Amino acid sequence: MDKIEEVVQQVEKMLADGPKRVRAKKAAELLGVACSTLARWRTEGSGPVFIKFGHAVRYDVSDLNRWLDENKRRSTSDLGDCRTR
Repeated sequence: MDKIEEVVQQVEKMLADGPKRVRAKKAAELLGVACSTLARWRTEGSGPVFIKFGHAVRYDVSDLNRWLDENKRRSTSDLGDCRTR
């Protein structure tokens, strides 16, 4: 099983069994990236959607799963839905 399939399975398990929202640290862990990467994506608007209230940042587990699905590619030249860029 490759890393992406493993991450998708973890997210799906959380959807079924666990909390519906997670902190940035857990979201980064589930996505297999550093917290700093997730923070940078938030400022760039390039990562998964998030919820912010005050200084708190949360991610819906279903949004993480959706974001992973939207970023699946068959090859490095596959632009997905970004073909117009």
